[in-house]
Amino acid sequence: MGNAVAPACTAPQVQPTSGLQDADAVQVDLVEEGDFATVTARWLNQYDFEVVLDKSSGAQLGLDLDFMSERQVLPIKTVKEGLAKQWNRTHPNMMIKAGDSIVKVNYAIADVSLMLELCKCDQPLEVTFRRTFTCDQLVADIRDLIMTKACGPALVRLSWQDNVSGCPDAALRFNLADDPDLTGIAMLQEIADKYCPLLIGHADLWALASTIAINMLGGPEIPVRFGRTDASSASQLARLGEDASAAEQLRGIFNQSTMNDRYIVALAGILGFCYGSTATSPDSGDIMDIHYFKDLMSGDGAEAETKPNVFNEFSMLNQAKSKPELRKTDHILKVYNKALVEDKAFNDIAKEYAVDQSLWFRDLAYAWVRFQELGWRDLRMML
Repeated sequence: MGNAVAPACTAPQVQPTSGLQDADAVQVDLVEEGDFATVTARWLNQYDFEVVLDKSSGAQLGLDLDFMSERQVLPIKTVKEGLAKQWNRTHPNMMIKAGDSIVKVNYAIADVSLMLELCKCDQPLEVTFRRTFTCDQLVADIRDLIMTKACGPALVRLSWQDNVSGCPDAALRFNLADDPDLTGIAMLQEIADKYCPLLIGHADLWALASTIAINMLGGPEIPVRFGRTDASSASQLARLGEDASAAEQLRGIFNQSTMNDRYIVALAGILGFCYGSTATSPDSGDIMDIHYFKDLMSGDGAEAETKPNVFNEFSMLNQAKSKPELRKTDHILKVYNKALVEDKAFNDIAKEYAVDQSLWFRDLAYAWVRFQELGWRDLRMML
């Protein structure tokens, strides 16, 4: 965030940059308690609307704003007496509401310090608001997406690929979206169009969406921190080979990121669920639990045909060997399965998880946070 110095309130008035068109605008003259305000507004798109509030007479704007220097927008906490409330009284279909956010004031955009200073000036203000533009609304939109589009596992796979490809930075959004590991990009597109980059970056959005999905599908609550920087070019999808030792490959990837054996195995359970489970939404009947570890440790393919929370062909190593055509896009899980069966250290941990779901959930929460923060420092809890 830049530290630009706001112009003095006596600076020459800047002409509106977006150019209100007479055919689109609604103009109203309001007189209240001696204040004269000229108010003009229009919808810019399905999310944004623009209101011109003239503070030249010294009238109060009437908005309690939530300022945080790391943000690019000014969320509205409350609407008080002033020009905003005057507007709301006569325009119930285009009200300025708590939960909306200011995204632009005159020429200032993405610089919350400058926007806030301009709001204090006694001059005409061309203010662009974005409807229901808060962290709480973002979370609600993601939860609704998971319920209606049944895309929980897809969102986790997307975040997984972003993390394991290196430093999680959403570089994969520049890749071809027809890869089965990247279907979450299309699922999130409408939400990204609304919230990125002003409220949240793409990498932070992917991290947040995956943790919400994990919890909604029956997994643990996992905290998310924010502040990742989005990449500006594509990166390669992570693909593990099949010739080298499976355990050596996994340790080679994760140990350089200070992920120990326990974290590596904990991540296997979530990967098994999201690649092989029939679960798609919280009401699908499948709940994230330890059946991946139970099935893998038992090697009982017959048992997999009867359990509701089953990873089908993906969870059983013996099925993978008999049905190789089922594993064209899940190379990572294939390597994981092999490592957990053949490597004694991995196998011992997997056996612990197979009998103790709370232990797996605890370790998974720690592992997923570390996995999502690879390469980043100074992340923050607040969005």
